[in-house]
Amino acid sequence: MHFSFQIVHKQQPSGAKCTERVLQCCSGCLEVPKKDKVHSESCLKQSVPVHMVSLLQASAVACSLIGWISLYASLCHLNGRRGYEWNCRLVTLFHGVLIVCLSAYVGFVDGPWPFTHPGSLNTPLQLQVLCLSLGYFVFDMCWCIYFQTEGAVMLAHHTMSVLGIVLALWLGESATEVNAVLFGSEITNPLLQARWFLRHAGLYDTLAGDVVDFLFVVLFSGVRIGVGTWMLCCELASPRPCSLVKGCGVAMYALSWLFMVSIACFAYRKSCLKYRKWAAASGAKRNTGKTE
Repeated sequence: MHFSFQIVHKQQPSGAKCTERVLQCCSGCLEVPKKDKVHSESCLKQSVPVHMVSLLQASAVACSLIGWISLYASLCHLNGRRGYEWNCRLVTLFHGVLIVCLSAYVGFVDGPWPFTHPGSLNTPLQLQVLCLSLGYFVFDMCWCIYFQTEGAVMLAHHTMSVLGIVLALWLGESATEVNAVLFGSEITNPLLQARWFLRHAGLYDTLAGDVVDFLFVVLFSGVRIGVGTWMLCCELASPRPCSLVKGCGVAMYALSWLFMVSIACFAYRKSCLKYRKWAAASGAKRNTGKTE
């Protein structure tokens, strides 16, 4: 009894020391860096998992891709007279509405708040939204490349969206701000698709077309540029997000400004055209009144 007690007594410090070493290692991986320390890229190397995406996440992305392809194929079968682009834009419209609702719930209800907790660990609901959207972006990017319907800026936007989502899945963090970016990016998408449908239905030069264009410009400038600037400042000021995540945020913000310049030029040209039509109509009415 005495001999066994001595063994236990002598092995206890070794076990405690080992436990202490494990706890120090774990705390070193999970500890939030102090304010006076620079968040270097070594944090990224410590938090990167062995595989890019876990088997479960890869399966979810594959199921999402199959689902979007099946929806597109069904629309082409049921609505074949409208053409491939019409049906693809129906899929895009459905994705935009669905992702805006889901990402709004994730950001405003389920949390965490992206402006105060950037770089936080991913939640299961965030992962589901990201996998669902990643499958769509892969489908839509392949469709655009095959049919060659979009320019370089839109393809770059799709590429950055895919890279941002994959990076959040890979790191296991920063899905909070990626979901916020998805919300800001997709909130104007239904209006963009409605504009295309109105144009191809011959209803773009009506009041409905003017309302859609006005709402699109207001939402894009207010959300993508206004709120997006605030989101980027919070992202860059926080020490928790890794450098790659911040770089993707800067790239998406730059693409938003490229779109904004194009939209501003479009809004200026349309406003001038509307003014000239209004001036011509007013002048015709005055001339008609003088003649009478």
